[in-house]
Amino acid sequence: MEPGQTAPEHTHPFDARLLILDGELILTCEGESRRYGVGDCFELAANIPHAEAVGPQGATYLVGRRPRQATAAA
Repeated sequence: MEPGQTAPEHTHPFDARLLILDGELILTCEGESRRYGVGDCFELAANIPHAEAVGPQGATYLVGRRPRQATAAA
């Protein structure tokens, strides 16, 4: 992602796990912002509203996605 780039609050229909390779990513979830830098890894569950911002050096990361499994009614 480019330096200073932002993504307003949104959701994804999949679970995600990210590993920051370069730069910095700021994730805001439920009103709390956290900074992730090189070597940091975090998980985000499907359908959780969040916003993203990239630090001044940009950000490069790997992301793994896992579709959320539908649950059968009991």
